Amino acid sequence: MNRRVVNVALTVVVLVAIVGLYRVTPTQGDFQQPVQVNGAFGKVVETPRFTLNVEAVRIGKRLKVPRSRPDRETSTSWVAVDTIVTARREPMYLGTVRIRTKDGLQYNATNRKSISRYDLTGFEFQPDIPIRGSFVVEMPADQVAGAQLEVIESKTFTAFEPQATVPLENVPSEQPVVELKEAAVA
Repeated sequence: MNRRVVNVALTVVVLVAIVGLYRVTPTQGDFQQPVQVNGAFGKVVETPRFTLNVEAVRIGKRLKVPRSRPDRETSTSWVAVDTIVTARREPMYLGTVRIRTKDGLQYNATNRKSISRYDLTGFEFQPDIPIRGSFVVEMPADQVAGAQLEVIESKTFTAFEPQATVPLENVPSEQPVVELKEAAVA
């Protein structure tokens, strides 16, 4: 009888240990997440491959693109995040730029051809040359407050890649037009 009680008790202990270990064991998704580097609005975020400084957020119903007519329209709003980006070691592109709302929704930077020449998502950054420009995202204006900008160099293989994360603060009210400026040396 004592032997049966001990066997049942050991079995229960082993099952509890298995369930406990299963819950704390990292998943494949945990290993493939980027390494988050948190920053602050208006301050430089330093990752091993690039630096990022978010200077301003502008929101509008229409987007004015340099040397282009008519203004771009969208069914939601245009959000321009004005930044300064500097590559640190070698020439690079930023592959993933998105805004994550406080509800967890993600809005990727726009990929419209007419805009890609002027926003920073298609820009090749050279080492130690700070570039001032904007990331442009189409999203509802009421979702910007409390959201955060997330920038990763790689577009596909993000495991252990640094991800600059900056909360968007000082969000202004929506304007009729947001004027996009060409990227330039800061």
